[in-house]
Amino acid sequence: MGSTESCPYYCIVFTFHPDGSLLYSDNGQQIGGSYTVQGQTLSFRFSNGFAASLNFQIEGEMLVLSDGARLVRQSQAPQGPQPVPVGGSIEGTWAVQDGQNVLIMMFMNGICGFNFNGNQAYGPYTLQGRHLHVQFNNGQTLDVEVTLQGDTLLFSNGTRLQRKAMPNVGGQAAPVVQQPVQPGQVQGGATPLEGSWGVLLPNGMRIVFTFTGSTYTVQHNGTTVETGTFRLNGNQLEYTVTSGQMPGQRGVNLWQVQGNTFIMTVPNGSSTQFTRM
Repeated sequence: MGSTESCPYYCIVFTFHPDGSLLYSDNGQQIGGSYTVQGQTLSFRFSNGFAASLNFQIEGEMLVLSDGARLVRQSQAPQGPQPVPVGGSIEGTWAVQDGQNVLIMMFMNGICGFNFNGNQAYGPYTLQGRHLHVQFNNGQTLDVEVTLQGDTLLFSNGTRLQRKAMPNVGGQAAPVVQQPVQPGQVQGGATPLEGSWGVLLPNGMRIVFTFTGSTYTVQHNGTTVETGTFRLNGNQLEYTVTSGQMPGQRGVNLWQVQGNTFIMTVPNGSSTQFTRM
């Protein structure tokens, strides 16, 4: 349907997309949603939960709503936020600074890293159309509608992040031995995971898993954030969290060791490679 706006002193813009998605802008503050049209009734629902149904009329280039709003069709849709296509378009590092508050988010290989003033979390993410869902390791979730405008990533909660160059994390990964250790193989009375494995994320967070016998610990930049027990069942790593944000939680990931590389795949299919330390 295109874009309509109410201006000049107080500017509200509705942008209707053919796929049924809707972008609302109120003096620069944006929020995404969806809409349907049945006869002369326009129904819409935004990502913050607000929903309404209004009767409407189109009078030339004007959209008149039953609540009294009169919006004028723009001659050309603004070169504003475009839908984020499904795929890796948001992969990379994004940041915003508001005074002394700094937020950094990194998207890489299906994993989202989050850093707000030094408080860190990470977890798998999915992007379906405009809807971004992140399940963080601390039990928190993020559900927002996202749009992409050049090097700006806009969230429906008002957050605006700028794309940043991926930092040079340095170091060379140890070579991968072509003959993988067979799942469940025991070496000298220990599992193939015995020892410490680390990965340095582009946002600067180092994650280290340490496996000792049937126990494990997880560290973020040297701070222990989780401990638990585990067992290997074929190519499955079954774990139980004993301390941290989610004590008592049980789960199953897939695992594989190839030489000095440990590959862990979470249930949504995202994989992370760790290097033996």
